[in-house]
Amino acid sequence: MTGLNLSKVHDLTHFHSLNHDSWTAKMRRNLWIAVTLIGLVLAGGAGLYATYQREYLLTETAKAEYVGLHQSLDGIHSFKQLEGDGAFIALHKSMFDKISAGLSGQTITVYSTRLDGEIRLSVKSAVLRTEPGRMMAQLDLTASDSKRGISVGLNVEGFVYYAGATEEASTSEDGPTNAANFKFIPVRVIPQIQYGFLNFRGRQFASDTITAGILSFLFDKLAWKATYRPRVAFSLGSPQTITQHFGDNNAGTVVFAATPSPFHFEQWLTIVAPVFTSKGIVLTATPGPTRQTPNVLAATLPDEMKADDLDRASQDVAAKASVLDKLFARDVAVTIGRQAFAKLTDELATALSSFNISIQGKSISGRLFDKKWRDDILGEGGFFAEIQDAGRIEGHVSFAKPNAALDKEHGPYLILPVSASFNAPVHVHFDPLIGGGIGTSIGMQGSASTTLHAWFGTTKFEFEGHSVALAGPVLSCGLLDIDARTDGKLKIGDGVATVPQIGAKVGALIGEKPLAPSLIAGAPIVMPLVSPTKQEERSTAPLSIVEGLFASLSLDDLAAELTTEGYRISTSFSVSLANQPFPSPPSDFLDRLRKAATDHWNATMRQPCPDLPGIRIEVGDLEIGPNGEIMKFIRNAWNDFTKGPGKNNEVVKLLGRIQAEAGKYDEATKKVANDVGDLAKKAFPTDSGVGHAAGELAKSVTILATNPVGAVGGFFHQLGNGFR
Repeated sequence: MTGLNLSKVHDLTHFHSLNHDSWTAKMRRNLWIAVTLIGLVLAGGAGLYATYQREYLLTETAKAEYVGLHQSLDGIHSFKQLEGDGAFIALHKSMFDKISAGLSGQTITVYSTRLDGEIRLSVKSAVLRTEPGRMMAQLDLTASDSKRGISVGLNVEGFVYYAGATEEASTSEDGPTNAANFKFIPVRVIPQIQYGFLNFRGRQFASDTITAGILSFLFDKLAWKATYRPRVAFSLGSPQTITQHFGDNNAGTVVFAATPSPFHFEQWLTIVAPVFTSKGIVLTATPGPTRQTPNVLAATLPDEMKADDLDRASQDVAAKASVLDKLFARDVAVTIGRQAFAKLTDELATALSSFNISIQGKSISGRLFDKKWRDDILGEGGFFAEIQDAGRIEGHVSFAKPNAALDKEHGPYLILPVSASFNAPVHVHFDPLIGGGIGTSIGMQGSASTTLHAWFGTTKFEFEGHSVALAGPVLSCGLLDIDARTDGKLKIGDGVATVPQIGAKVGALIGEKPLAPSLIAGAPIVMPLVSPTKQEERSTAPLSIVEGLFASLSLDDLAAELTTEGYRISTSFSVSLANQPFPSPPSDFLDRLRKAATDHWNATMRQPCPDLPGIRIEVGDLEIGPNGEIMKFIRNAWNDFTKGPGKNNEVVKLLGRIQAEAGKYDEATKKVANDVGDLAKKAFPTDSGVGHAAGELAKSVTILATNPVGAVGGFFHQLGNGFR
């Protein structure tokens, strides 16, 4: 049996003991190292986490909040000073809700020289919230750098302030489009690394994105815009050609040119200050006859603002801004205050009082009146009247100063007294039944008056997928029935002859065609929210916009109404956003739109008119000479001859007069002869057939005094032969 070697056992035991101690020490050392490393990792991780969750304060909250409060207090002060003598553009919070919704999912690309790459900023969500005296904004952005494969989240908070108005590009003939701009003052930014809190590159990228000023640069370029037309204008009338008919079966035609005097009325809105309320924003504006250049405002931050001052200002705005609540309607509402509207109405009425329309004849065909007659014994005769020179036909339509009134259907309207005058030279020709005739020109004059109503109208229709809104003055239709007449007196030599009185009733419609409207909205309003940097500036600029953001606003609704605050027009819009400019309409789109708008306006706003009568000719009794003496004598003499002498026979009367004066026949004969001869000379030209006949009568009277029997026979011989 072999004995146990105790020394070896001891050595082995010692070996195991040594190994165990060494392993334990090693394990303890490794554990300590591991714990130390874990501690370091945890400490570093906590530090990194704290770094990324800290707030980057870009602007002091109190200073940024003061901007909106200060603007609101100024706006309330301006509102009170105007006391309704102004205009108010109310932007309902729904407008900003639509803009916020449209921003979600949109991207903007910025190139940074410092980072040597393009930074793509995507909007995950946007919230705009109006409160008394301020407008809060919160944006959830994602900034990504595709070159480095890095993406971080950025939660941005701040305030929105009014940055002034700018003129937007517009191809409309109805004047420019302005935009009320609202910009963002970022207060703080909280980065959120999405690749894990140990991503050093993400940390550096987030820090560079913020501290390098990319966000500040972007927000300085970004503007929320609310568009409006600063101009309210219209013109009255355009030259027109009027055709009217007259005569038997309307065979005659006269063409007039109606030319209105120059008349243009316009007012411009100039924004004074905004007021932020819980319902939205009210921009106080003043109307004026001239346009003020749109102004851009920069945020003025005070050096220091105390919390107590902000609280007092906020409470002051909240207490006073409630009076503006009634101004809101739809997305955008423009209200002309009652005093301002009354002032504008009075200015319009004064301008209308000097408005007139000139009427000038251009051409005429046919006679006003043409009648012929025939007597079996005396032969043929006739009478006609005509205007030989259409260029001498003249008329004038004028407006007296209107009065303002209110109507439940039309709201405010004007009562327009209208008057007209008319004159024309009429050539009158009378051919008696006994040879020859006379003719001359007589002035025809007349006048008329009526009353019209005028009010402001609006309408909307669809055109090629777009809602088109129109507004403008509407005029009722009235008839000016001008009764023009001659006086029936012809001046011939030193005498006056009585001829049939000529009368013409000329009807003219005022307001038959609607006045031209203004295009409130037609094609979508396209504007840049963030404009790309010009290509030639990108190489030298530290920051530049590579891919911007554009907006398109399309009209959804339109209404006009009279409220307790004044006259209000309100609209609603649909908002679309894109990185590229929206396509321009075809080159002929605006022409087609204007034609469609004019056709729709004329069909919708055309007012019922009374029937327009043709020219009516009136002719008085057909007699000629002072009191018709010569014609009366000839007719009575002829009747006496055919019916036999009687006590009333003109010849018997004449013989009685001559015989009664036989003792002094020379004087009596001369007197009677001179009376008849003078009568003929006064009534007719001496070379006319009637004048010749009258002269023959004078000769017969002379013969009658010395040879009554021969005279009577000679008289009737002359009468039967027409005094030839």
